[in-house]
Amino acid sequence: MTLFHPKLKEAEFFIELFVATQERGESLTRNANLLEEASYLFSAIMNAFYSALDQWRTTTKNEVAYKEFVAKFPEIYSHSHHGGWRSTTVHVQHLPIAHSGYIPPKGGQVDLVFSHPPKLSDREKRKGSVDLVFHPRYYVEYRGEMKEVVAFSRKHLGELSRLLS
Repeated sequence: MTLFHPKLKEAEFFIELFVATQERGESLTRNANLLEEASYLFSAIMNAFYSALDQWRTTTKNEVAYKEFVAKFPEIYSHSHHGGWRSTTVHVQHLPIAHSGYIPPKGGQVDLVFSHPPKLSDREKRKGSVDLVFHPRYYVEYRGEMKEVVAFSRKHLGELSRLLS
């Protein structure tokens, strides 16, 4: 296993914690409120993405592919003075969550999310049933649109995993 694969697993870990926080609707710790924790977890996800990519770059010496990928996602990988999320969270402040609630998909579509529940979720305990549960979701502003944090993070994890494989 290469050095950067544990960083991809780290991103998955923080995404699962993010989902648990979102589903529980309450803080996981005594030290922060829900929006602060969502911000901390999103920042941790961005850091894991950056570390995996940086380790891949160092290992493979593939500067061309690295630069193309970074240029494709400047919101994540640029310097903080250019608005890069990862650099901002390390050097300036945690990433703010732009919205908590529900923003319906465009065109009157319905968003059904089927996934394994996080261990910290009470959904894990309700086997054998199907429940429609509505939880507030957390969003960040990305290229002028509100993007749901979990869907955005999972999509980027997939794109990063494809590059690194």
